[in-house]
Amino acid sequence: MLLRDQGDPAGSETALNQSQAIFQALGDALWTARVLVSRASLAERRGADPAPLTGEARALCRERGIASEEKITSALREW
Repeated sequence: MLLRDQGDPAGSETALNQSQAIFQALGDALWTARVLVSRASLAERRGADPAPLTGEARALCRERGIASEEKITSALREW
């Protein structure tokens, strides 16, 4: 997020992809979902559609038992 906010989208994308790989390897679905939301934010800043990444993140939350939209939104709030 810091790289993204500092105007380094390429560095941000690299860092987020690496973060996602780490959290997936650890089996941490919630942090994987949070990274997906950060990737969606970056995609939106680049003019791409963030919906697929956001949808995937929300689906991961539902799979882990976070059912209400309010709780999903809270869980995925940028950290």
